[in-house]
Amino acid sequence: MDEDQVSLHSTECCGIREADGIQGARSVEEMMLGICQSYYEESEDSAFIFFSCTTKYQKGEMLQRFIKKNNLGEVVKMGPSNNPNSGNNLKMFMWQVDQRELKKYYKTVVRPFQKGDRVELTVEGKDYCGELAKCKRLIVAEVDGGEVHIESTGHETLTLFLSGEDLKLIKKV
Repeated sequence: MDEDQVSLHSTECCGIREADGIQGARSVEEMMLGICQSYYEESEDSAFIFFSCTTKYQKGEMLQRFIKKNNLGEVVKMGPSNNPNSGNNLKMFMWQVDQRELKKYYKTVVRPFQKGDRVELTVEGKDYCGELAKCKRLIVAEVDGGEVHIESTGHETLTLFLSGEDLKLIKKV
């Protein structure tokens, strides 16, 4: 996982995790990618996730609104309060995770493709898809972070790596 990406860290209590790196994320979608990858791909589930940020930034509020809008659980905000170590004013957020809704979000938004899925490729205006788009049998060979590796299952081995917006070119069959 990218060291600048949002990730989850364990606490002494197995049911509470800390989301680290919120302030460095460029978007709330990037925050959720890191959280979901940590939550489902690297460690165990937990009942609560907490995150914090300084009052200078609104990243905590952005994530709180996103969680509420997508019905991913309840979030309580505390603070601001002065951190005696840094002098910064901090806000802390405690997220009670809705396990079912977060799993649904993960499977449909963060990780809609799994290894072995049969897929079709739409190539409207995407010439870099080339020969692979002509193949009738395509499978997801690997899912690595936000990148999907697609291979043909015919005589030739052709591979394409897609991530970000380009994932919209793929659909399950």
